Amino acid sequence: MELDYLEENISVRTLEEEIRALPEPLLIYGAGAFGREVYQMLRQQACKVHGFLDGYAADGDRLFDLPVWNLTNVPQAVKEMQPLVLFSIVMDGTERAAVMDTIRKAGFSQIRPSQSLRCWMVQPDDQTPEETLKTYYQTRRSRLEAAAALFTDPCSQMVYQGNLRAHMTRNYADCTWEEPMAEQYFPPDIPWKRHTRVVDCGAYIGDTASQWLQQEGTLEQYIGLEPNPANFARLRTFCSTHSQQLGAITLFPCGVDHVTGLSGFQTGTGSGRVDATGDQIVPCVALDDVLQNQPVDLIKMDIEGAEYRALKASRQLITTARPDLAICVYHHTNHLWDIPLLLHEWDLGYTFWLRTYNDCTMETVLYATCTKPKGVEP
Repeated sequence: MELDYLEENISVRTLEEEIRALPEPLLIYGAGAFGREVYQMLRQQACKVHGFLDGYAADGDRLFDLPVWNLTNVPQAVKEMQPLVLFSIVMDGTERAAVMDTIRKAGFSQIRPSQSLRCWMVQPDDQTPEETLKTYYQTRRSRLEAAAALFTDPCSQMVYQGNLRAHMTRNYADCTWEEPMAEQYFPPDIPWKRHTRVVDCGAYIGDTASQWLQQEGTLEQYIGLEPNPANFARLRTFCSTHSQQLGAITLFPCGVDHVTGLSGFQTGTGSGRVDATGDQIVPCVALDDVLQNQPVDLIKMDIEGAEYRALKASRQLITTARPDLAICVYHHTNHLWDIPLLLHEWDLGYTFWLRTYNDCTMETVLYATCTKPKGVEP
């Protein structure tokens, strides 16, 4: 690994500095959840947004008391201002490139993916106030190297080292290892068996459940956990509509964390996250408390940064069932190495892969499959 080079080129540039360097005027392309999140992020830094662009906008639409235009009704005066367009829709790389080309043809020459800003929010969650980023990485060098050794296929090695390089140097321009979004949780190039009894942590509105049905036909058991009340209502409706295909359904209107109880929750504009300073209180569960002796064959986690804590409270379930694992590791920098090392230290016989499904290291997933017999204690 190139850790000597990376330690010498650690960037201490902040998200605030990156936002303040944006040229004005600014337009946000996408008036959905991600576009709203980007707007709020910019406003927190007193960065002025001139308006929104959205392919579905109608005449007179407004958001945050700003105009929302489609590409056919943008005033010519706005185009002549040569605004920077922040592309704020999460979509597959090929589709994203096509839409951005359409925006350029509509007269906007400056376009930047908003993921190139959101990735600056990815920070270690175990850095102490006394540590600089340089001392942080220096004291964890052995862990970074140990995790690198767990990935033996060339693609995983590229993803691991590329993500590490991007976060340490804060240079995201060379993140070229993005896989098609349709393959997220369904990687075609690793020995990933068919799953019929799944645990969906961060079930959102049933989007991954829908993918399972499309990819694998039917399930025997679906267990979904989603703390956001609005999302849970849509998840419940989806499961009711597809009850025959999903098999035995169990839904928890809960987050997943290291303990069972009540927790603060930051609603946000999409899925939200467990946060002690959040705007509401939600129940959370530890999987070992609520899924004892369940014969599950896949656990998926996309729980906005609580993955490491939640896995530690799932050890008994994982030890007993030995399910395949699909764990998001992009919410905190150290999850890239801490989560595979945690699972490896349990000595359950897991093999690991890494894949990334969006721009600038976002949507990076750790896959793990087990070779040891079920129920054998480490």
